[in-house]
Amino acid sequence: MKRLLPIILFVALLGVFSVVVPAAIDRFSSRLAAIARSTLDAARQASADGNEPEAIDRYRAYLDAAGPRPDPVVLEEYAILLLRRASLPQTRQDDITNAFDTAEAAVRQRPESPALRRQLGELKLAKQQYAEAREHFLVLRGAIDRGEATIDADTVDILLTKSWLGSGDIERAGSILARLTGFDLQTQSFPLPQTTEESVVQPSSPPAAFLLLAKLLRERLRAPDAADAVLERAYELHPDSSKVLLAYSQMKAAANDHEAARAAASRAAEVDPTDAAAILADARMKTNDDSPAAATAFAEARQRFPDHKEIFLSAANYLQHTGSQTEILDMLAEGLRKYADAPPLLRFVAGMKIEPDSLGALAAALAAAREQLKPDHPALILLEARLLYEKHQWYRAEQLLNQSRPHVPPAAKFRIDLMLAHCHDLLGDSDLRLALFQQYAKPGDISNVILAGLASAQLNLGQNDAAVATIQTLKQHLHSPKRHDAAGATEGKNRGLASGRREQSLLPVLRTMIAVEQTQPPATRDWGAVENVLQEIEARPGIKPWPLALARADILASGGDVTAALAALDASPNDVQSRPWLHARRFSLLSRQEEIDGVRTAFSQLPDSSRNDPVVLVALAMSERSAAGADDRAWLERLATLADGLPDATDSLQVFQSLAGMAADAGWLDQSRALWQRAAKRLPDDFRAPLGLALLAARQADADMGRAAAAEVVRVDGADTPRSRVARAAALVAQAKAGERGSEITPAAPYRMPALEAGLLRDASLLLVEAANDRAGWQVIAGLAADIALIGNDLTAAIDHLKQARACGPDNAPLTRDLVATLTRAGRFAEADLLRPAVAPVELGGAMRTSIEADLQRGDIGSAVSRAMRTIKIEHADSETLLWLGRQSERAGRHEEAGKLFVRATEAQAENPDTWLWLARWHLSGGDRDAAEMVIARGIESVPEQAKTLLAARGAAALGKRLDAEQDFLAAVAAGGADIAPAGHAVDFYLQQGTRKQAEEFLEQLLSTAGADISRTNLETWAARRLNGLRTVAAQPTVREAR
Repeated sequence: MKRLLPIILFVALLGVFSVVVPAAIDRFSSRLAAIARSTLDAARQASADGNEPEAIDRYRAYLDAAGPRPDPVVLEEYAILLLRRASLPQTRQDDITNAFDTAEAAVRQRPESPALRRQLGELKLAKQQYAEAREHFLVLRGAIDRGEATIDADTVDILLTKSWLGSGDIERAGSILARLTGFDLQTQSFPLPQTTEESVVQPSSPPAAFLLLAKLLRERLRAPDAADAVLERAYELHPDSSKVLLAYSQMKAAANDHEAARAAASRAAEVDPTDAAAILADARMKTNDDSPAAATAFAEARQRFPDHKEIFLSAANYLQHTGSQTEILDMLAEGLRKYADAPPLLRFVAGMKIEPDSLGALAAALAAAREQLKPDHPALILLEARLLYEKHQWYRAEQLLNQSRPHVPPAAKFRIDLMLAHCHDLLGDSDLRLALFQQYAKPGDISNVILAGLASAQLNLGQNDAAVATIQTLKQHLHSPKRHDAAGATEGKNRGLASGRREQSLLPVLRTMIAVEQTQPPATRDWGAVENVLQEIEARPGIKPWPLALARADILASGGDVTAALAALDASPNDVQSRPWLHARRFSLLSRQEEIDGVRTAFSQLPDSSRNDPVVLVALAMSERSAAGADDRAWLERLATLADGLPDATDSLQVFQSLAGMAADAGWLDQSRALWQRAAKRLPDDFRAPLGLALLAARQADADMGRAAAAEVVRVDGADTPRSRVARAAALVAQAKAGERGSEITPAAPYRMPALEAGLLRDASLLLVEAANDRAGWQVIAGLAADIALIGNDLTAAIDHLKQARACGPDNAPLTRDLVATLTRAGRFAEADLLRPAVAPVELGGAMRTSIEADLQRGDIGSAVSRAMRTIKIEHADSETLLWLGRQSERAGRHEEAGKLFVRATEAQAENPDTWLWLARWHLSGGDRDAAEMVIARGIESVPEQAKTLLAARGAAALGKRLDAEQDFLAAVAAGGADIAPAGHAVDFYLQQGTRKQAEEFLEQLLSTAGADISRTNLETWAARRLNGLRTVAAQPTVREAR
């Protein structure tokens, strides 16, 4: 018994275990099943509530617990949720892959599920997996044909069509669409019905089929008319489909049928108020029509769809010009929070209206944006550029605009470039401004704003003929209705404005047209086109009066009625924006009346806001220069003190820049240096002052100043910019002129100036070449190249560079003086004589000289002559001054006065051959040949013996006696020895006769007879260079050969 006890106990325990364990397992399994059901129920409830992220997490937990063989129905539900998430934008690639894998597994377990297969196919279609998507659609189509699926057949056919189109199989896609719509692809038309009861297209045909067919015809088959016919049929059959209505509206808008387009867009919004695209199209149509309802439409659209990106950006684009400043700043803040990476937001930032009193709020918006965005974010950079631009910090604004430009959409680049053009203008970079407008000047597709900007840039560079030609093109645009509409549409699209804002774009057109006409002789000025534009703008509501008052004053003043011009300015109401321009123009007009006391009184009575405006101060400086005596420099110091006291450093630099330029033009280089140095102290992080000092150092041969200034330009602008290369080249030129040996720009900088040995000028030239690669039209580069050539005594190259500099513009008297002097040194007297009228005589001196030269540059010859006559004491003037006055009087139409001045020149210096020649020419211009011959004869008697033969030759040439002139020139050369003047005049004579070949033969003969005569070495060198120069341009015809 004792032995059996363990066995009995084991059997008893085994029995208990066999009863208790299964019961425990059953209870545990029941609990797990309850948990699983609870998880599944929670997943389905979350899905029903629209909380898809939570639903996905709970489905995943349920399926993980279900093991390797999950419930097919649950797997399908889970797969559909994953497919929905994968179809959303910016979904991670891992989630997309997971959705595909799960859906494929679910399809294998439930191949009969059309909803799952359709959704999987649509996602593959969206991800451009066309062949795989098509497999699922073909399965669905087969099930439909067998009657095994309840999914809509048209829907599957549409999806199949999209897959075929994605694969490029137009034929199969077209056949499906033709069947759905009844369209004949062979004839590209709808067949006519055979009976009145028969309908070719069944009304049940899906609208999507028509839209796909229209897109296929328009984009793939290049059949726009057939596409329009399809949309017309779709509009007839489905007038209540918002998608059809939108496509129809777009078609009508493209055909310029704006009324039908507006009606269709409005109907689409009514049909489906939940269709954001329809609501947006309706609002845009109202915007394009300048309808007052546009603001209301956008407000309602934003309220209905507060998180719709396209609606927000379109509303922002509209409000950037029409909304209040508060609305614009609110839109900016919201846009930076939600859509900072959207390109259209950059368009909004580039074009949004900014009022002067909102700069503080804009700065606050910039500070808030810095906390949200990375420092190099394009929206942040562009916003800071806009703020600096509005604060007139042109250099830094230019840098940031250039930095942001590559990131903005094409529609915003135009606005960016207009701001860049303004920065270039105020920074003195006129060549960059011209290049910027030239890139938009494409034949057949050019707006009025571009033409006006191009003409203005050409005018600033002294390219008056080109500006006149551009204005002629502009006039054709204004007079042609077809081109007029196209230009207005281009401007509106580029600036983000509605088409009804054309009068705003005409303001720069008007200003430029006036400026170009003012460069023409008074007798040839055409004010008719200007008046037409002015009247068109005046007829438009909402235009501020002050720009029109400025234009009217300019027209009146150009006609000589300065009093009426002043009255037009006085009659215009002024505000903060207009006040500086009105005051500046008033100063200019008072200066023309020589009322400098009136200018000073008017300035003293201005409020501080106007007295501190750089536009007003520059105008005051120009008035003071016009009234100053030859050596009066006190006005410069007075203006410099005012500039130094300006609260804004950028404004101060702008005034100093103008003053330094005026001082340099007057030849007061020390004063110019002092002004630039004061400017550098006010704004040390701007390139203009150190670059001005570097160029001044080249003129003054100040090596130390050149090195220091170049170092500053490198520090501010970088080492590899055109400005830095030019500054370094100018420093080298200064060192070469000073004869100093090289040293570093600055001990801390890695850029070592080349040693001033044989290669110094070569290194300077290389720097200029590198700069010209980026800025070929920069006048400063050609001017420094001329300096380098002159240091090397290469007069021909120097002349070429100086001519290039004048062609680059802007024209300035110091540059012309250098060219005249160099031409004279080179024996090219005829060319020098042509340019001499543009250079006022030294006797005028200083500020008066530069002021009169400015009048001449503007074409105001009469005013220049009158002021010069009042300044110069005729009885004590030298012959050169009298000849200049005589020539200018002749240009101004004062023929008799010119003759008296030429006579006075012969009396003042009878030994000067030029006095007799100009008096003879004056008689010839009046048709009195006998008097001209008598003058030449008297001149030959009056000039020194060595000058008699040359005067006889020049006189015979003026009288048209060619054979006598040639003989006398040869005799003068033979008698002149080493003097290059007779030879130079002889070459000019041959060239004026249009016989370049004879000029070359003359120089060759001169070289062959020079021999070993040391005294004729200079003449031989001159002849060789002159001959080489003639042969270089031999391919270019002379005036007579061209005729």
